[in-house]
Amino acid sequence: MADSTGREPHPTGPLPAGADVDPPTGPRHPPVARPGAPAQAADGPPWSPFPRQQTWLQRRRDKIAAEIARNRRGEYTVPTWVLALALGLIIAAWAFLIVIS
Repeated sequence: MADSTGREPHPTGPLPAGADVDPPTGPRHPPVARPGAPAQAADGPPWSPFPRQQTWLQRRRDKIAAEIARNRRGEYTVPTWVLALALGLIIAAWAFLIVIS
């Protein structure tokens, strides 16, 4: 049964107010990437046959964001270089005391 515009109603129900076109019907197929074509963006569609790897900057931002989240949860750890520096200072002070005594 056609509505006042002469269109058949969509099988999923009436169109929202202001919609001037019918939604697509039938199966939707994702486009196929051509060989040599640029890869999809990292945040591209999940059906992409050639997902693009994250760039160095994106990986670094994600790593920093994950570290900040861990620190906010209380999982803070002292960096290894700080521990090594503290150990070196302790050993140097101990050696200094031995030399001057």
